[in-house]
Amino acid sequence: MDKQRQEPIHSAYEIREKHKSIPSPPSPQQAFPASGELHATLAISELEAQGGTSRSIRLPGGRQTIVVVPVGAYEGQVISLEGLGEPAFPGGPRGTLTLTLTIIPAKETAPGPVPLRKKSTPQPFPRFFQSRALLLLGLLLLLVLAVVGSVQLLSLSQRSSGTTATLLPTTHPSLATRTAHITPTSAITIPAPGKSSSPPAATATPRNGLYIAGTYNGSMFDQTTQQTTSISVLLVQSEGNAALSGTVTFKSPSQGVNPLHGTVDRQGNFGLTVQRSAGQTPLYFYGAVQQQQGSYLKGDFCQSRTNSCSVITGYFLVGPGY
Repeated sequence: MDKQRQEPIHSAYEIREKHKSIPSPPSPQQAFPASGELHATLAISELEAQGGTSRSIRLPGGRQTIVVVPVGAYEGQVISLEGLGEPAFPGGPRGTLTLTLTIIPAKETAPGPVPLRKKSTPQPFPRFFQSRALLLLGLLLLLVLAVVGSVQLLSLSQRSSGTTATLLPTTHPSLATRTAHITPTSAITIPAPGKSSSPPAATATPRNGLYIAGTYNGSMFDQTTQQTTSISVLLVQSEGNAALSGTVTFKSPSQGVNPLHGTVDRQGNFGLTVQRSAGQTPLYFYGAVQQQQGSYLKGDFCQSRTNSCSVITGYFLVGPGY
């Protein structure tokens, strides 16, 4: 009897000890940022950085917002948006969303995967189609030979008939008629008897080029100084002539107006030399005209006195021209 009474007490003690060893579950708490600020990185292309763009991004919690990237954005530029962060405490105001821009160079964009094409094993043609194709080829060769032979016979008959025909006198145009077809670029003088005359000097004909005259606004990026400069390019050109002249106006951060001269070919490939102040090496801009809802001038530039670039200093994009 004593043993039976002690067993329930011992069992209850063990049960209490087990309940003490089991830790109580922590009360659920929602984690909130200390300041409510969010930091993210936004990757854009070079063309988007130069001309500006807008992006739709997804925020934590399924929220979406539109971020406007200004014209002339640069690597590492910070965009702060108030009220788009997370609340620092439940029911509190939202903090600031801070975006850091990173520019992806066009040369580093990897091409998409090229789909593999399965090689199909050629199926042999039936013998019936092979024999029929050989027959058609033979008939075609016979037809070609017949046509060539008939043409040769016709030419021989015309030659034989031409020898028996009477010769008609040929008429020569008068001197006044011949001089009417002479181009006025160089004058022809008839020397007097007994006097010698020097040959007339030939006049140089200007090269033809695509007509791109107008004003182009945009920017240039110096990779050496990591600086973006707003510029305005004025091109003066006679229609049909490859020669270019005009000015480049540097707006910000430095200001100034510098003359330029250059050429453009019929395909729109151009080269421009911008003269700077005394003691400074000229800037040489080269590139091609791009038609994208207007005419744009896009290319690279460097410091050069030889109208060529051994080392590229940066790139530029201006337009559309008006």
